[in-house]
Amino acid sequence: MAVEIPRSVRSLLHDCDPDRVTWDEHREFLIDRILSVGLWEPVLWLRRAAGDDMLRERIVATRGRRLSPRQI
Repeated sequence: MAVEIPRSVRSLLHDCDPDRVTWDEHREFLIDRILSVGLWEPVLWLRRAAGDDMLRERIVATRGRRLSPRQI
């Protein structure tokens, strides 16, 4: 079953075509984008969609690049 990307997340995709972005194909991009922007609704959705373990793994893998200490 495909994961639906909500409007609050789609609004963060201003530099690409949100209709072409899917969770399955663009998971890392979405995680990076949502965490770097840090808006509450998208982060809540991301935690439900990915889970804290996946988010932790991504932050470790990227060494928190583009995230402030507060965002991490």
